[in-house]
Amino acid sequence: MRDEYRVVLFSILFGATVWITVALIDSFFFHNKSFLDDLLFNIPPHALYLHLILFISFVVFAYVITGHNTKQNIIRNNLKTKERQLADSQKVAKLGSWEWDVKQNIITWSDELYNIFGLSPDNFEATYESFLNMVHPDDVQPLDKAVKKSLADGNPYHIDARIIRQDGSEWIMEARGVVSYDTDGKPLLMGGTAQDITARKQAETALLESEEKYRTLIETANVAIFLADAETGIILDANKKAEELIGTPVDEIRGLHQSALHPDDEAENYKNIFREHILQGHGTAMNLYVINKSGELIPVDINTSITELRGRKVVQGIFRDMSEHVRIREQLKSVKEGLEMRVTERTKELIDVNRLLSSEIEER
Repeated sequence: MRDEYRVVLFSILFGATVWITVALIDSFFFHNKSFLDDLLFNIPPHALYLHLILFISFVVFAYVITGHNTKQNIIRNNLKTKERQLADSQKVAKLGSWEWDVKQNIITWSDELYNIFGLSPDNFEATYESFLNMVHPDDVQPLDKAVKKSLADGNPYHIDARIIRQDGSEWIMEARGVVSYDTDGKPLLMGGTAQDITARKQAETALLESEEKYRTLIETANVAIFLADAETGIILDANKKAEELIGTPVDEIRGLHQSALHPDDEAENYKNIFREHILQGHGTAMNLYVINKSGELIPVDINTSITELRGRKVVQGIFRDMSEHVRIREQLKSVKEGLEMRVTERTKELIDVNRLLSSEIEER
């Protein structure tokens, strides 16, 4: 049953009970009559109205009192629920909140903030100085400077700092704070949060190290490598060999569409090849061409693969300059054609000699 219905029902029952009790006392002690007889047979109209008003008054009184208490209970329960939800959220996020009474130098911490710092309210007095004592020595000055600057200019602060727990373990804190002032314009309260971002920082460091290794591999590769966004086809990066291949600085290569590397009259064909390789997840294309800054066509073979960098799907294209292979192939072709021509000529000479010998033999 809903709380409103409970309040109404209770109010009616309470009002009826009090009214009947008062009426019984009045009838028995003051009129020496049965209340039931008085109500059913002898009650005058004005007394009936009086009883009705009395009954309604008791009901309204009970409703007001009970309803007020019910609303207070609902508010209290909602507040407890929100406090519990906030505590659960802080625990999951490893985020604690605090409030600093600047004038009295008293800091109030949330339960999760004590947990993050590895402390207990029973054995730690939260003050600004005691907090700074737990900050890594190299981070004390930047953090203190950020807090004092916020107190002076009223702007929120946001800074990372290393914290050393009592057991000697170290973690990284992301601190945020905002200040409020009294009517005289003096700092009154500062509130904020502190979050344990150690895992995130470690992941970022690992990612940077991985990307640095990847960058080193690309830069030291003996082939041209282009990295393009899989969705847009825009070139995100390239290595030195790519710069040498097309005679364009890397800074100018970034931002070009991948089709701009190839002859204009075949741009659509190269876009289709790019899309096919993305659908397949990899690909190989041979006997293609890129065009360098001077307009010269350079034969290339392209191997592509799909990778992911910082959450973005990227196409890695390895371009092998086939100019030397083509030159050698053309030389071999020329040599072959020369040999074939010489063989043809020699064969013709042999045929002519054979005919001449045959004629001489016949004449003899």
